[in-house]
Amino acid sequence: MKSIQIDFIQDKRWRWIWIACLLSGVLLSGVTVWQWQKSDRAIRETGSRIEGVRQKLSQLNAPKESLPNPRHGSAEQAAKLLQQDLNKVFATIENLKEPGTRLRNLSLDGASGALRLEFEIDSVGKAASLTALLNTGYDNRPWQLESVSTATSNPMGFGSALNHRGIWSVQLDKL
Repeated sequence: MKSIQIDFIQDKRWRWIWIACLLSGVLLSGVTVWQWQKSDRAIRETGSRIEGVRQKLSQLNAPKESLPNPRHGSAEQAAKLLQQDLNKVFATIENLKEPGTRLRNLSLDGASGALRLEFEIDSVGKAASLTALLNTGYDNRPWQLESVSTATSNPMGFGSALNHRGIWSVQLDKL
């Protein structure tokens, strides 16, 4: 056999084409990596903005500890007072026929459900009879005499006309 030797001659034109292709590939890869980093940074920024918005939204949706509005408390107290049946109390006071007595003050405490009456009486002995009259029709005697005091009818303290004031109280739930 005869050996054959082939000498390849390199063409300089192909070398420039390969160099151009290699530079294009490197340039294209560089641009691709740069765009990828840019889009990745934009995605992270958008994600952090979305997380910030979610936190603000959760804070807005979270139940707030608010101070009680004083209007609501007084409205609830008024509603509670309006739901109470005061007919028995007023009927007892209106039907009270005791000479020498006069109603001076009526106070109703809605929070505790207590009613206080202040009567002006002409003698201390009337306090017992007035207590008996207030408790008429009740088995448990809800009306209680709190105090009897003596005071002058004249605000300046002159004169000898003395009268007595008695205070009676009752819990509305006992009526």
